[in-house]
Amino acid sequence: MSCATLPIRAAAAGLLLGAALGIADGFRAPPMAGETHAQRIVGVCGLDAAAGAALGAIVGVVLALTTSVAPGRRLTLASGALLLTVGAAGAARLPRSGTLRIEAARAARLEGPAPVLHDDHPRGVVLITLDTVRADSLAQMPALTARAATAQRFTAARANGAWTLPSMASIHTGLPYPAHGAAQMQSTAAGSARTGLDPSVPTLAEALAARGFVNFGVVTNAFNGQRFGFHRGFDRFVDLSRHALRNHALRRASLLRTLVPSRPDRGDAVTDQALAWLPRVSDGRFFLWLHYLDAHAPYSADPGGFDPFAECALPDCFDAWSSVRRGTLALDAAEQQRVRTLYDTDLAWLDGQLARLFAGLDASGALDHTLVVVVGDHGEAFWEPGEAGRPEVEHGGSFREPVVRVPLLAWEPGVPPSERTASVDLTMIRPAILAWSDQGGLGPLDSGVDRVTPLGSLLFANEEEGCTDGRTKVVRKRSGLAVWDLTVDPREEHPSTAAPAHLLRCLDETRARVGNGVGGDVHALRALGYVE
Repeated sequence: MSCATLPIRAAAAGLLLGAALGIADGFRAPPMAGETHAQRIVGVCGLDAAAGAALGAIVGVVLALTTSVAPGRRLTLASGALLLTVGAAGAARLPRSGTLRIEAARAARLEGPAPVLHDDHPRGVVLITLDTVRADSLAQMPALTARAATAQRFTAARANGAWTLPSMASIHTGLPYPAHGAAQMQSTAAGSARTGLDPSVPTLAEALAARGFVNFGVVTNAFNGQRFGFHRGFDRFVDLSRHALRNHALRRASLLRTLVPSRPDRGDAVTDQALAWLPRVSDGRFFLWLHYLDAHAPYSADPGGFDPFAECALPDCFDAWSSVRRGTLALDAAEQQRVRTLYDTDLAWLDGQLARLFAGLDASGALDHTLVVVVGDHGEAFWEPGEAGRPEVEHGGSFREPVVRVPLLAWEPGVPPSERTASVDLTMIRPAILAWSDQGGLGPLDSGVDRVTPLGSLLFANEEEGCTDGRTKVVRKRSGLAVWDLTVDPREEHPSTAAPAHLLRCLDETRARVGNGVGGDVHALRALGYVE
């Protein structure tokens, strides 16, 4: 056999073997959102076939180059194999469902390298948002707890929503639901979905860009991505949830599974991105937003090596939230404690990544002129008392305290640590950051006055709205008003009937009539474990 034809024949053999394996993988692989069975089989078959052709070509070239061949022909063989491999790699990216088609060109541009910044008066803002981290989670995060001793600690902070999209929209716009436009139900050709940020509402990044800041974002939750408008105002924006969905699709093929990481959206990847950027931007005017997803279900005893798309069960991990939510899976007290222990394990992993981030900030010298804010987007319930005596689990289904109480810490250069007990909420973060970027101080967070916090947008229940001033909480339900005196009933077990007038006015001002049931981008919901 001629050495020139050996790589071609080997590539063809690999192509056929990969195609055969791909058909089998296609039948076994779970479908992506919006993907038919035929599309799944053809897509996975294409992935395996392309990978098989590339591997076959490499094997063929190796065999050809180990024989006696003229140097010129060896170069030709190597060049051909390289082109074939590149082409196969490109082909492997093609099979994907319609829900994965995003603005790829814009995404690639936004994920480019950071420029080198320098300013005679450097000023930085680092906003760290922690997905699904309760107010009491610091007890499981010793490194962050130690760092918090030097911060301004807001011990009565609450989210304005019960899940990520409305809460993060409040952080970035300074507005409660539904004024920011996000998370409202709408009908589309593909079914019901949630809206993104109102394009007419300026974001925090856009406001800082107008002040001369260069802005960088790293997100891990699909509800913080381009589809919902959170990239607006950022010069560089890396959506690791998009990478995770891509890797999930690629890992359905046997020949690619060991070559493609399962978790490109872990906390270590977020911290790596930040540490790569800091040396280039720490001497200028910059805004860095980092969103960590590690505490979100499914929980794992090994967060660093966990594949969220693989099948797992207690005691290794817990991914059956949907069964618990439907009431088809009941856990006894020992199993409930095991689930909470898995959550605490995830918090410990997250704590290590935050410690690495703060070490990098220390080493860069940026903390001398940088405001750092750490905040949770919402909490998580673990069988605390709920409606009609039913225990509350997860988030997105109510405005109970375990769901809306979040940690909020701020490190302002030159300002001594303190503990702030006034009731505050996520809408105050944007004006606080802008106040600091303009003249210093944290604006509304410095007032010490209890905030009347509007609460809106549920994910797994009929829509409700609520208001609280930190002492009393009022929630308007279909069945009527529910009132809790948080000063004497912090676990919200005994509803009251006395609703303060100022909270009733808040309800009337913030009420929005929206649809019912589960909405949102179905692929994002499935990736986060909300739907099957």
